[in-house]
Amino acid sequence: MRKSKYADDSKRWAFREYLLAKIKKTTALGYMSALNTNSFVNEIVRTKYNTSDLFEISDKSILSEIYNDVLLDKRNRQGHSRYTAALAFYITFITN
Repeated sequence: MRKSKYADDSKRWAFREYLLAKIKKTTALGYMSALNTNSFVNEIVRTKYNTSDLFEISDKSILSEIYNDVLLDKRNRQGHSRYTAALAFYITFITN
C-alpha cells in the first residue's frame, strides 16, 4: 500500500482523517489538495498574513478573514467553491 503524502505532516494528517470520517474519500482528498502548500489559498496566506502555511494558523478570526478573502477570489468560483468548502471544514476542525 502506498504511503500518504500527508503521513509526515501531523497537522495535515489529522485534518485528512477528520475529513475522511465526515465525507466521501474523493471529496476529502479534493479538499486536501485545495489546501495544499501550492494552492492559491496558501498564496493568500503567505502574502497577506505573513505565514508560510495555512496549517500553522489556529486563530479562528484570522481563518475567518482568510475564508472571506478566498470567497471573493474568482479561482474559488471557478473551482466550484471547493476552496471555501475545504476552509469551512478546516475552521470547524480547528475550533472543535
